[in-house]
Amino acid sequence: MKKNLLWAVLLGCGLVSCNPISGHLKIEKTLTVISEQPQNCNPMGHACPEPKETVHVAPGDYIVNIQFPNKRTAVLALKTASRELSVNLNIPNGRVVPENGSLHLTAQESGQPFDFQALITTTRSDSQRQRTYESCQVSYSETVCVPNGGCTIRTITRWGNRDIEFFDRTTKQTMEASLMDATLKEQLASMDGDRSSVNRIYTYQGQCF
Repeated sequence: MKKNLLWAVLLGCGLVSCNPISGHLKIEKTLTVISEQPQNCNPMGHACPEPKETVHVAPGDYIVNIQFPNKRTAVLALKTASRELSVNLNIPNGRVVPENGSLHLTAQESGQPFDFQALITTTRSDSQRQRTYESCQVSYSETVCVPNGGCTIRTITRWGNRDIEFFDRTTKQTMEASLMDATLKEQLASMDGDRSSVNRIYTYQGQCF
């Protein structure tokens, strides 16, 4: 039971982190991107922008976030002085984003006018196991009868406590990336970013009393 609970929690947490990798993008030469436009725009009598737009981003330093909402897409969110750009990178079937290793997407694969090369590093550390108790809720059914002979069953929920044993797992991930000219193979921009998360891993959860 104890072993099964641990593995259930590990599988439930998985290897996916919801928070984005945040960092900086240094553009050395004008970078051309295809930006996805929001589909729920409010035109206020004016035409909505096209779903996709080609944008030329000038050299400079920018704040950038990158997320992997699913196995087939990476989304680069770039803030310029005047707007926010959402740059989607397609990930081909069979290509896996590694926890530790390199990811290389050609312009033809990603759907962007540049090649994308990234090195991803992931480390994990576990705290010491701790045993304590926590609040919990317990529900039970109760039959309630009234003088006229009618009875009903109602569900009662109350707060209680239970013993637990757990450790905290800290995951840190860094990414270093280059955006390359698809034809000349020269670097147009470089990116570095990181993210971290802490997950509580239960190795024992007692009954709620």
